[in-house]
Amino acid sequence: MTFVGSIDEIPGDSGIVFAGPTATVTTAAGQRLTGAAEAPLYSDSTTASFYFGLCYQSHGGGSLTNFAPTGSLGYAYPNDPRVFTATASVVPGAGTWNVGFCVMNLFSPKLESNTVVNGWVQVTN
Repeated sequence: MTFVGSIDEIPGDSGIVFAGPTATVTTAAGQRLTGAAEAPLYSDSTTASFYFGLCYQSHGGGSLTNFAPTGSLGYAYPNDPRVFTATASVVPGAGTWNVGFCVMNLFSPKLESNTVVNGWVQVTN
């Protein structure tokens, strides 16, 4: 499945959120999700910083889970427009999942994007 679409402004101190749309996939026990995505993001503040990566969430809603532990995600100070990429793989268990590029904006400056996230996720045994 692919996911592509506009990225809304990401407010500061918002916790971990999807940046743009997601793909919906279903896994059986033991199956793996593997994906990649890119997202252009920036802030006009020199104090902006964030973690980024791939996340999944139960299709019914709830909190987002990183494919990798937070300390393993990319970390950036985006005070000029840049493209950030993430690739990862995880075994989430049986279920239906929303999967996409995620961001944890750490401080109050907002993150902006005037373009789109572009990514994919596949289910493998």
